[in-house]
Amino acid sequence: MELLRGQLRVSARCHLLRKLRRRDHGRVDERRNGNGQRAMSRTTRHSEHGFTLLELVVVILIVGLVSVTALPALNQVQAARQAGARSEIVSQLRSARAHALALGDPSGLSIDLGAQSFQLVTVPPGAGAQAMLDPLGAEEPVRRIEELYPGASFASVTLLDGSSGSGVIWFSNDGTPEVRDESGAYVGVASADAVIVLEGADAITVDRLTGRIE
Repeated sequence: MELLRGQLRVSARCHLLRKLRRRDHGRVDERRNGNGQRAMSRTTRHSEHGFTLLELVVVILIVGLVSVTALPALNQVQAARQAGARSEIVSQLRSARAHALALGDPSGLSIDLGAQSFQLVTVPPGAGAQAMLDPLGAEEPVRRIEELYPGASFASVTLLDGSSGSGVIWFSNDGTPEVRDESGAYVGVASADAVIVLEGADAITVDRLTGRIE
C-alpha cells in the first residue's frame, strides 16, 4: 500500500513538473514573441526613419540642381534687362539730339535719380523747358526705368557742367551739347562729357564737343 502511495506521489510530482515546465516554456515564448514584435516595430521605425532621410536627401539634391540651372538663367535675364535699359537711354539721347537738329529747338533728356525716371524735353521759341511732343502731338511721358526694365536703375549721372545728380543733358540746334538751367535758359557751352551710369551696364558717354553718344 505504501509502495502504491509512493508511486502515486511520484506520478503526481512528475505531472506537476511537466505542467510547470510547459508554463515556463510558454512564458519564454511569449517573451520571445514580445521581443520579436518590439524588434520588428523598431525595425519598422528604423525603416520609416531611413525613408524620411532618403526623401530629405532627394529634396536637397533637387534644390541643388535647380539652383545650379536657375541662377545662371536668372543672371542672364537680369543682364539682358540692364543691356536693354542702356539701349533705351542711348535711343532717348539720340532722339533728343535728332529733334534739336530737325526743329532747331534745344532739346534734351531729363533724368531724375530720385524717381529713377527720364523724359524727353525741349525749349520751343519764346517758352521754357517743357515735355517734348511726339509725332502725334502728345507729350512725351515720364518713364520709370524700373517699370520698363525690372531690376535696372540709374547709378549716377554726370552733367555737362561737370556736376553730378539729376538734371538735363541738352543739345543745341546744331547737335552739340550745351548747359542750361532748370527753366531751360541758356548758360553756356559744355565743360565736361555727360556720363550716365546704370547698374550692371556700361556707362553711356555724351562727348562735350561733338555730341557723340556712345
